[in-house]
Amino acid sequence: MAPSQVKKIEALRSSFRGEVLLPGEEAYERARKIWNATIDKHPAMILRCSTTSDVVHAVNFAGTAGTCSPSVVADTTSPATPCATTVS
Repeated sequence: MAPSQVKKIEALRSSFRGEVLLPGEEAYERARKIWNATIDKHPAMILRCSTTSDVVHAVNFAGTAGTCSPSVVADTTSPATPCATTVS
């Protein structure tokens, strides 16, 4: 991962109340498998939003992170749907 990407992710983590999951982390593997039960994808990161502000941060991050774009933004109000943004 490029140093500029590391700085962007650190900045995101400092303003993000939910989880920022990256490849190589155990939580990333668990979350990745949940979202891709039938397709084995490896997103660049998974953002688990805790607040509406987290969703805004996730979408803004994806829009400014270069080649990243949000591929999943789940409903934060439904207890049946975990709130997550997958950035790939």
